[in-house]
Order: sequence, then structure tokens, then C-alpha cells
Amino acid sequence: QVGEMQAALNATAEQLHARETDLKALTAQLDAAGEERSALEEEVEQLKRDVAAKEESLGEKATQLEALEAQLRTEVERLQADKLALEESVAAAQTRMAAL
Repeated sequence: QVGEMQAALNATAEQLHARETDLKALTAQLDAAGEERSALEEEVEQLKRDVAAKEESLGEKATQLEALEAQLRTEVERLQADKLALEESVAAAQTRMAAL
């Protein structure tokens, strides 16, 4: 009976050792997964910062484009007014020439 108990105790000890080995392996995997998660979280944060910077840059460019559009619109209006003034000047000159 003692021999059977010793054999059962030895088997239990081997199972315990196997479980400890499994636990160590799982702990190592968990640690590695935690490190990978941390790295991925940092990458996500960096991507968020990059996106925010791009959005800011695009906002600045949109503002610049709006200002340029307003400037061009003003220039077109000025050129149209100049054209109208020249057309009126030409018409007046033609009227004076016809009167001569």
C-alpha cells in the first residue's frame, strides 16, 4: 500500500511539475502578449497624433485656399471693372471719332 501511495504521490508530483512548466510557458506568452499590446497601443497613439497633425495641416491649407479664392475673386472683379471701363472708353472714343 505504501508503494502504491508513493507511486500515486510521484505521479501527482510529476503532474504538478508539468502544470508548473505549463504555467511558466503561459506566463511567458502572457508577458509577450502584454508587450505586444503595449507596442500596438503606442502605435495607435502615434497614428492618432499623425492623423491630428494631418487634419490640422489640411485645415490650414483649406484656410489658405479660401483666402486665395477670395483674392482671385477680387482680382477677377477688378479685371471685369477694368474691361468695362476700357469698353466704355473705346465706345466714347469711337463716338468722338464719328463726330469728327
